[in-house]
Amino acid sequence: MRSYFLTALLVAAVLLGACSKEQNVIAADPVISVPFDPTAADFINGLGTATVSGRTYHGQTHTGEFASLQLIPVTAYSVEYMRLLFGGNKAYYTPVRVANVDDGFKRYQRRARADGKGMFKFSGVPPGDYFVYSQLVENRAGVALHERITVGKGQKLQVDVSGS
Repeated sequence: MRSYFLTALLVAAVLLGACSKEQNVIAADPVISVPFDPTAADFINGLGTATVSGRTYHGQTHTGEFASLQLIPVTAYSVEYMRLLFGGNKAYYTPVRVANVDDGFKRYQRRARADGKGMFKFSGVPPGDYFVYSQLVENRAGVALHERITVGKGQKLQVDVSGS
């Protein structure tokens, strides 16, 4: 009788363990279907005379202090990348990892760090369409934001990257 009870208890534990594993299944990371074309993004490496500056923040909780920013040329690849990250929104709170980001994609971006007030600046920017992508972390909580912009020759463009 005692061994029957222990066997039943063991079977119940295994079944409960199997149920809890099913609840923890994580969906596969999204995959970019468009190939990365370096020639489409190469304009970012040109010499430009424009300046893109502004502030990054999100509401009252994320002031943008020391946020990391990227200036990303708009290409078919970057449009799909941003769609996978943001799903049509301008902000996301849950980290999303795109499974197959091309190693070359990062070489066609410019980077900046916001100051203590969330202010940032990109200088020598060539004309073109860009995403300004910002990652804010404050009190161990994070949010990513983006804005799509068009930069003209010699322009001094001010942009708020706030997710709204």
